[in-house]
Amino acid sequence: MPLANFPNRVKFTPEELTLLMLMDMTLFNDMGPFDDIQDSLLGAFELYRTKRMALTDTLPAKMSGIRGTTDLNKATMIKIAPKATELNSLIQWMYQRTQQDSKEAWELLEKLRNLLNKEFNLQLRLEQK
Repeated sequence: MPLANFPNRVKFTPEELTLLMLMDMTLFNDMGPFDDIQDSLLGAFELYRTKRMALTDTLPAKMSGIRGTTDLNKATMIKIAPKATELNSLIQWMYQRTQQDSKEAWELLEKLRNLLNKEFNLQLRLEQK
């Protein structure tokens, strides 16, 4: 199955960054690079999709409805092994990076929520789904 559509890229506006900087310089410094971090990870997902499609497009498939199967012989496995290894390495990196970045992003969102609730007397809540 092809990879689904990706989320839109995030870009903090100068106004958002200025307000955050005035409210909490440490949080500003911590959040500042996160739009670039998200862009980098999305770029890796796009690269994976492109490389995966390039590899799978070279393989014959027997279709049964929307499910395709490919029988690979030893010669074909030897031929695709370098590209498959590259994809496996990329997906492992993406998984590790996603785990690390999502944990850090959640912590930053909690800090931002607390700051906004305090500064503007709000009752914002966050919930992971």
